[in-house]
Amino acid sequence: MVTLLQREFTVGISLQRAWDHLARVEQWPSWAPHIKKIELQPPGELGPQSTGVIHLTNGMKLRPSI
Repeated sequence: MVTLLQREFTVGISLQRAWDHLARVEQWPSWAPHIKKIELQPPGELGPQSTGVIHLTNGMKLRPSI
């Protein structure tokens, strides 16, 4: 797979606090306006068994894989 874009940034909070915020995937549209909605299975916090679809405002759907 070809990496088209990679971003890195530093924030002034603990790793745990950052994860607690990012793991609530279904809330991403509240702070990422290009995301229309996220379907996460099982619902709730992101974990090793999570799967889902990210619906973008331009109509595209993404099924991320790790």
